[in-house]
Amino acid sequence: MDIIKRSMSSPLEHQNEDTAKKIKLQESPKSKQEGEMKAYPDIVKKDNYDFLFDDENDFNFVDMDISRNQINFTKLDLTKWQRCVVEEIQRDRKTCALIVRVKCTQSSYDCSENKENINVMEDLQATCYLRGPWSTAEINEGDVLSLKAKWDNQLNSFYVDKDEGICVVNPDVLIPATTVVGSLFCRRKAVLQDRFRGIDANSKIASDPLSCRLFMVVGSLVHELLQIVLSLPAIINLEQINKIAEDLLNSSDTAFMLYSSQLKKEDVLPEILQFVPTIHNFLEQYIRPRETSSSLPMQAENFQGHICDIEDIEQNLWVPQLGLKGKVDVSARVRKTYSLSGNQGKSLVLPLELKTGRASFSMEHKGQIILYQMMLTAIGKPTQSGLLLYLRDCIMREITGSRNEQRDLIALRNDLSRYLTLSSGRLKREKQSEISIGKYEQPFELPEPISHPTACAKCPYNTLCCTFAQTDPDIKLSTHHELRKVMKDSTDHLYAGDYDYFMKWCHLLIMEEQESRKTNVTAALWTQTPDEREELGRAVGNLMLSSKEIKSDESRFVHKFNVKKVEQTLSNGNWDLTTSGFSVGEYVIVSTTKYLAIASGLIVDITPDYIAVSLERNLLQNYADCKFVIDKYESQVGNAFNLTNLSLMLDNTERSRQLRGIIIERQKPSFFKTLPKIVSTKGVEIMKLLNSVQRKAVLRALTAQSFMLIKGLPGTGKTQTLVAIIRFLDIMGKSVIVTSHTHMAVDNILLRLKSFNVRFLRLGSAARINPLLQEFSETHVLANCRTETDLSKAYNSFNIIGVSCLGTTHSIFLHRRFDFCIVDEATQVMQPTVLRPLYFCDRFILVGDPDQLPPLVRSLEARQNGAEESLFQRLDCPEATSVLTLQYRMNKTISRLANALTYKGNLQCATDDVKNANMKISIPNELVPERWLQRALQTHIDQSVVFLDTNDCSQRSLDYAQNKLVQICSAIEQSFPENENSDTGKFESKSQARSKRLSKYTNYCEAAVVARLIETLLTVGYDSDRIGVIAPYRAQVELLRRLSQEHHDYHKKHSGKSLNIDGIEVNTVDQYQGRDKDIVIYSCSRTGCGGERSRDSEILDDKRRLTVAITRAKHKLIIVGDAACVQQYSPFKTLLGNIPGLCKITLQNGKYDFQWQPLLDNLSLVVKGS
Repeated sequence: MDIIKRSMSSPLEHQNEDTAKKIKLQESPKSKQEGEMKAYPDIVKKDNYDFLFDDENDFNFVDMDISRNQINFTKLDLTKWQRCVVEEIQRDRKTCALIVRVKCTQSSYDCSENKENINVMEDLQATCYLRGPWSTAEINEGDVLSLKAKWDNQLNSFYVDKDEGICVVNPDVLIPATTVVGSLFCRRKAVLQDRFRGIDANSKIASDPLSCRLFMVVGSLVHELLQIVLSLPAIINLEQINKIAEDLLNSSDTAFMLYSSQLKKEDVLPEILQFVPTIHNFLEQYIRPRETSSSLPMQAENFQGHICDIEDIEQNLWVPQLGLKGKVDVSARVRKTYSLSGNQGKSLVLPLELKTGRASFSMEHKGQIILYQMMLTAIGKPTQSGLLLYLRDCIMREITGSRNEQRDLIALRNDLSRYLTLSSGRLKREKQSEISIGKYEQPFELPEPISHPTACAKCPYNTLCCTFAQTDPDIKLSTHHELRKVMKDSTDHLYAGDYDYFMKWCHLLIMEEQESRKTNVTAALWTQTPDEREELGRAVGNLMLSSKEIKSDESRFVHKFNVKKVEQTLSNGNWDLTTSGFSVGEYVIVSTTKYLAIASGLIVDITPDYIAVSLERNLLQNYADCKFVIDKYESQVGNAFNLTNLSLMLDNTERSRQLRGIIIERQKPSFFKTLPKIVSTKGVEIMKLLNSVQRKAVLRALTAQSFMLIKGLPGTGKTQTLVAIIRFLDIMGKSVIVTSHTHMAVDNILLRLKSFNVRFLRLGSAARINPLLQEFSETHVLANCRTETDLSKAYNSFNIIGVSCLGTTHSIFLHRRFDFCIVDEATQVMQPTVLRPLYFCDRFILVGDPDQLPPLVRSLEARQNGAEESLFQRLDCPEATSVLTLQYRMNKTISRLANALTYKGNLQCATDDVKNANMKISIPNELVPERWLQRALQTHIDQSVVFLDTNDCSQRSLDYAQNKLVQICSAIEQSFPENENSDTGKFESKSQARSKRLSKYTNYCEAAVVARLIETLLTVGYDSDRIGVIAPYRAQVELLRRLSQEHHDYHKKHSGKSLNIDGIEVNTVDQYQGRDKDIVIYSCSRTGCGGERSRDSEILDDKRRLTVAITRAKHKLIIVGDAACVQQYSPFKTLLGNIPGLCKITLQNGKYDFQWQPLLDNLSLVVKGS
């Protein structure tokens, strides 16, 4: 057969495309084929879908019956769903069929009892011909496919064509069914809506016509009303439905919905009540027994049958076979008297989708039902039809999807996945000169814009759409294209600099998104087994509901899960859920062993025996006796949040114009020349608590007309300064948003305000808020609010609002504009993240230190292109910035080192007491005979900084870990993702991790030195809560934590008196930001001069991280590391160059009474003896 190799083909044609894109075909010499096939590794290590669903539950909307003995089973069997990787792509010259050779991504789960079969399954391959409409699918070598095909004896191969089989491209990206059908009219809007999620939440709703907001809210409430009625065990009458409707309208959830949509109860009440009779008619017609006379005549086109039972409500579906997800309004068991698909008289479970508008039976509505049919069938619940109910007209019809409709919907889904996953964007131009002025390389590919006068003009995404269209060098709109008219109104207010800024940050955010996609944690739910995920610390399995009673709070249900006692599940037999790696406030996915993601919610409590999760549904109703798995969930909402914030910069509003001037044009701030009178009266007591530098910063903040910056060097009291500013604004009657990128940073300020009896409201989930602030949380404050009016009064009664940056999507910001916004730790927030709260204030104050930790950016490419530049850094200039230089933390020796490394002499000790403070401790020689230890713990002020040089101890550390601490070593390897390859996103095998990472991320020799230092300090009576231990890597932190606990247990067991280790905080540099300790011990971790300089090297080469580490110490700083190794990194070279030789101690056998073997033997004794 003549074949030619192709690089890429076009997607299926749709109405949005004017012309199909050309396919480039290249000759593929046979001599190159074998080498090219082997060049593509097994990109996804795992699995087909057999472990989730039974074999007999295959898709039944395609006739796949086949004589199994006809298939050569040395091939991968594609007659059932298989998840596989494309090894090679070819094109049949005669038939134009696309020929894909695929390889199984079999999981070990299926073969757990027969390990010999694992490698055999992973090597299985098959060839599949994609014919007809599937032949134009955009597929590349290395892509993941989900295939179900039919066998052809003549071809000796599988095939998918217009009548048989399904091919899903990139199935690990689960696209909502509503997004797929919503793209039927305009795919460009569907993609923009997904990427810029919530664009009309905070910026558009206020300007939406009342009718639009009313329609959305009424639709949601009617859905809920019908679901409540259907869930009741007994048939109810009209009066009872009316009462349920009133109760629903009076609920706190409805009140918040009305408040969020800026509606009143009076607006929706008549709309809701008009549905009460139609719901009653629906019950009479479809729920009551057939002998009961119906109040409504049955139309011939309506569904002929009745509903026997309600199986489920709001059933959540994640279907990786189809690359889809969705939520079915109602799963109803029905009995048909007549059916388009047959099955008269049989009891069947069908999806029921409710619509509150006029009956249209549009393809968008029918398509949703068709996709739900396919999804239910794929997860083992065969369904050939579904019910579409238009409640307003009380019309319900059975929808049966044809093969053509099913195929085209999946093809549309595949096309969308290409745009949403960045897997096949446009080829980048080699020369930027090819792009004309005013045009930009696009950050991602978008479908062609449609041309519709009304839809384009009213679309909430038209500014975005026009911005991309106007700047895209590949889009040439015709003279009469309707978007040209919209473009003038949507983008005339924007300038070249605005486009530069917007496009630059879109590119940076997409780079970050691409990096996060390399480790698709969500896909692990179906590509890894629960045991594998549990080993990696991402899941907890073998869980059962611990109670037959579920605590409910209106729409939320708190479930308690405990570990099911399964033989040989746990090697130690004592499973403590508090050590599972999960934490209170974490968002999780709950699955059963058969069905994925049946619910999701926040962890509200963890004990050794159970995990309590607040879910949106009661699992007892359908899953009481199931075994559950709880998984961590890494949402992409942060990237969508940032993109949405960027898009708001394009708006033609006064505030957007002001922010463009400040941020993009970098306009300098201006200040009022007179101070408020209140400063000299009520403000006197506040000023007394501040030093002269802090007072200047406070007065400057109070007179700022647009913005100002406060640079708070380490220990200079920036939090105290912020609290003073907020107290002043409070007594002046000003409204203030207090925000930061973390909940902890927000809570630290609010805790200080609490001590001054300042009244404030803390927004956000109660699980994320400091327990000492629960009385100020909105959950507590708004507990008795039952109407939207109550909510409005309560929210408006607070002038000071505390909220994280991500939390500024809260509805309060639709109702109120604030006088000031104060952003703490602003240098740790990405520019787009901090934009959102700035839209809701007149003036803002950014506080931070650009010489400390930058924003967290995972992508190396994004960092190299400027993604670490915070808004503080962008706006930092003498005209805008007040610098706090008087510090109250470090003594003069540590302060001198910080100045030499970073601050160039600007950091000054505020008082002589601070300058001369030293470690108050007495270490008797008879108690600590080792001279190296005596020198390391010297209390003289000039020896406040000590470097303990371990030399190259990589081999010693590796040998010790593998021979002495195997159990602890293995546990750390399994728990921490430092074994992730940051360049490829793949997971190394455990043997690879052990050989590579133990010498790179964990250092057992340094750990032994640190343990000896801590043991000595505690033995002579030093308070544990005044000691801090810092390491750059999480694996080293975990090692030090576990060894500390072993010491605690050992001394308690053998001496009857435990060392008080509990107060010692061991953490990473990032977690120590904003904290301090009297004594800080820093473990550099890296040793040996070889090794790759990847992300781990970047951490040690980051002067800002080292600055944070050394400035946490008040009186004593002890650095433990391999001097020759760390001096490869310029910050450490500078640091070591400024530490006197007297304060450098080489840990060498026989020198200053130091011996490695006794030190390590003592560590082994402690671990074994505990």
